[in-house]
Amino acid sequence: MDYKKFWKTLKKIHFATGKKRFSLTADIILCGLKYQAGCTDYALFEMYDMTKEERKTVLTRGKNNDLIKKLNNPQYNHIFHRIGKGLRPCALAHKFLQNLEVIYCRSLKKHI
Repeated sequence: MDYKKFWKTLKKIHFATGKKRFSLTADIILCGLKYQAGCTDYALFEMYDMTKEERKTVLTRGKNNDLIKKLNNPQYNHIFHRIGKGLRPCALAHKFLQNLEVIYCRSLKKHI
């Protein structure tokens, strides 16, 4: 855990909301345990202003990682784990897609 980032985020939320740092710290920890939300998710989605029911609907980093593990073929994990090591996602995607025989693409613009 990046404690420096945690305290910096906590300070920003404290000044924005006026809520006590102790209660915010406890709430961030509880959100981490219950909703798999880190301090970044907590601040980004403004979880400090959400009810329990609303918090359940947030796709946090932890929930997202669980979905990725469940829905993707583990045979290709090595390709996507290398993205943060200096490789560009577009180059990796191009290399990955070259090995596929058929690709189905749909535009999302008409659905948004």
